[in-house]
Amino acid sequence: MIALLRGNVAHRGADHAIIDVGGVGYRVTLPSRSLARLPAVGETTLVHTHTHVREDALELYGFDSPADRAVFLELISISGVGVKLAVAILGNLSASEIVSGVGRGDARLLQSIKGVGKKTAERIILELGDRFGKMNLPAPTSAIAGGSPVPVEGTTLEKLRSGLGNLGYAPHVVERAILDLGAAVEDQPLETLFRSALLKLRS
Repeated sequence: MIALLRGNVAHRGADHAIIDVGGVGYRVTLPSRSLARLPAVGETTLVHTHTHVREDALELYGFDSPADRAVFLELISISGVGVKLAVAILGNLSASEIVSGVGRGDARLLQSIKGVGKKTAERIILELGDRFGKMNLPAPTSAIAGGSPVPVEGTTLEKLRSGLGNLGYAPHVVERAILDLGAAVEDQPLETLFRSALLKLRS
């Protein structure tokens, strides 16, 4: 079982990356959130992986934290939740947001993800509520959890960088999103900039 890869990013696809470890390229499927945080091609990365074995294939799924991988494994243990749906859930929500939402019995949060219907959301909450309650994960910082990742001190640009970084985005990814905002950084409110940057990071 391959549980961890440390190597250079050789390729980035729409839903996967190829990690070069000592001259061997491993194709790893990642949730969109984890994929967005990968460094540029040619740079070194570390990916926590799950080896998924089927009758006709052996697939690697990667995550940028052990918590995301742990939540993924819990999700795919549920009847009706396959690897593709679990990847989609983790592509939209962090491990902490999922655990917190399940703990609150927030079916709407789960149903906001394409492919998760009412029955599936209720099954996830019913089956994982107790197990997630034993997980010691950091509290979510996004607006979904009722908090704000944006600090109250510093310049607008500093707040924007810090807020996006607090959500787990890598510095080079944050800088690219800020550059894409262009001159808007100079004359728009922080909350507007923050929403615009998140849209670019999640697109």
